[in-house]
Amino acid sequence: ATLIDPCIKGTLNVLRSCSKASSVKRVVLTSSCSSIRYRFDVQNQQISSLNESHWSDPNYCKRYNLFYAYAKTIGEQEAWRVAKESGMDLVVVNPSFVVGPLLAPQPTSTLLLILSIVKGQIFLLPVRMR
Repeated sequence: ATLIDPCIKGTLNVLRSCSKASSVKRVVLTSSCSSIRYRFDVQNQQISSLNESHWSDPNYCKRYNLFYAYAKTIGEQEAWRVAKESGMDLVVVNPSFVVGPLLAPQPTSTLLLILSIVKGQIFLLPVRMR
């Protein structure tokens, strides 16, 4: 409830507000690569690049407690639905890493990973395969 609801509801609230404003021509949503990379069949696919048809599987996300990925997937899918219904020009960016000022007292897993790379503690990005 503290992660999923705010992600989905927050995204929808912003998009609905934008659809009411005549001055908004395009909305750029920052989503996450987490919304496109977690699926049961990922090992069977030989994908060179991802596109609009690739989504994380919500059931996979639930099974492996990937609630951030679940929230980003559902939130982005809902954003596309609202954009289509309202005729809004929506663009979505799915970054792998986003680092900025800390909002929580502890560093995020993304920040710790980037620090490990910068410090030379790891040289390759870990790949999570199930």
